[in-house]
Amino acid sequence: MKEIYKQIAKEHPDKLPAPFDEIYKLVGFEGLDALINFFGGTQVYIPVHKYLFADCIRKQVAKEHNGKNSRELSRKYNISKRTLSRYLYDAS
Repeated sequence: MKEIYKQIAKEHPDKLPAPFDEIYKLVGFEGLDALINFFGGTQVYIPVHKYLFADCIRKQVAKEHNGKNSRELSRKYNISKRTLSRYLYDAS
């Protein structure tokens, strides 16, 4: 049965509903099929990088901060100085 779906997706990718048409273009049928098998029937939220890696960035900022490089770190990690200060406060 899966082969039928694969054939249909390959021949008519434009007929897939959004956002699955874009996902199919990005990961192909095998990737889309894996996502369907794992998450099928559930709603999945995919955060932007900033939120996905927030905990890692918090730890890295605390590790790299030397008291004089706040501006550089805020640019490097694309966070405001205020956010950087909050991360440092939370780490202490």
